[in-house]
Parts: sequence; C-alpha cells; structure tokens
Amino acid sequence: MSPRVKPGERGRRWKKGDIQGITPEELQQMIKVAKSDRYAKRNECMLLVGFSFGLRVSELLNLRIEDIDLENAQIHLERAKNGKTHDPAISKALQRRLKSYVKDRNGKPSDFLFPSQWNSEKPLSRGFFHKWFSETAQAAGLDVAKQHPHAMRHGLGFTMSAAGMNPQTIAQALGHQSARMALQFYGSVTDEVADRARKETFSKYSWL
Repeated sequence: MSPRVKPGERGRRWKKGDIQGITPEELQQMIKVAKSDRYAKRNECMLLVGFSFGLRVSELLNLRIEDIDLENAQIHLERAKNGKTHDPAISKALQRRLKSYVKDRNGKPSDFLFPSQWNSEKPLSRGFFHKWFSETAQAAGLDVAKQHPHAMRHGLGFTMSAAGMNPQTIAQALGHQSARMALQFYGSVTDEVADRARKETFSKYSWL
C-alpha cells in the first residue's frame, strides 16, 4: 500500500443520497479485517478512536500519546476547523485496547499515537490512511459510499441520531461550529425513534 496516494487524487465513486456513515456492526466487520496483519492493535485503535469521537482524518492522525489520559480515561481532542478543545471520556473497552496498544508502542509522550511505518517521528500520512481505510472497508464488504474515512465521522452522527439524540448534541459531539450541518445530515429520525421519544416523554405524565 503506497503512502504517496494523495487524498485529492481519489474520485468520488458513490451517488448523491447514498448513506455514507458506517454502523457499529460494520465497524466490527472492519476491525475483524484490520486485525489480520502485524499492526492489528494499531489498526483496531485507529478505527475505534476515529468512530467513537467522530474525528476528521487530520484530527485522528495528529493525536499524540500524551493526548491519551489512561489513568482518568479521557482523550484530549482539538478540532481542526474551529480549534475547540475537549476532553471526553473513553469507554472502558476502548481504554483497555488503548492501554495495550500504548504499552506496545513504548514511545515518548510527545510521539504521535499512530506513527508512520517509515518514520516514527511523523504521523501516518493522509494518503496512506485513505488507501488503507478504503481497502479495509472493501474487504469487509461495505458499500462503496462507506469506503472513505469520513464514513466514521458520519457513522457516529447517524448512530447518535438513531439513538434519538438532537442535532445540537450531535453537533457538539462532532465538533461542528453550529447545529446546522448536523441538522442537515442527521436531523431526520425514524418512526421508531419518534415513538420511543414520545413514550419516554409521556411516561412522566400518567394521565396522558
């Protein structure tokens, strides 16, 4: 897999309207494929961190070991477009995987969390990551529209929307400057979600 493929060189291969967000189940399929080589722990952590926090590729690849606070189960994030910083909690499952990976990395706190395979002082290149993600998603049987890294970010948005989260909450989780984009992409809800929300609302009022 060549690291010299530039993101701009890839043509869009999906149609407008295709669902571009991967589901948690599809993420599991990708992890299964990604764990088949000697970089298994790194690959798994990249996918889990990217999806769990809806990161852009630059945000994911610029993470350093010191950004992972394993003792307090937090991750330090700096959003690329608005510069906002946030320290969300890490799930116990992700904490265990990151702890194992960081231990194997055996790097300095200032080292990149996901370094280049050719130069440990640099992060993985965007071109390499795009190509690796595309090949992994394809091998996992995902639709063409989901064979790009931004599908992790969309995936978190759609997953939160399906859980009944409002656009403002989704926007905050994804680091959007406003809720407008979250409303545009994830504002629609299914009848199932609407029914569940209605039941939860009315459960407080026994006379309704």
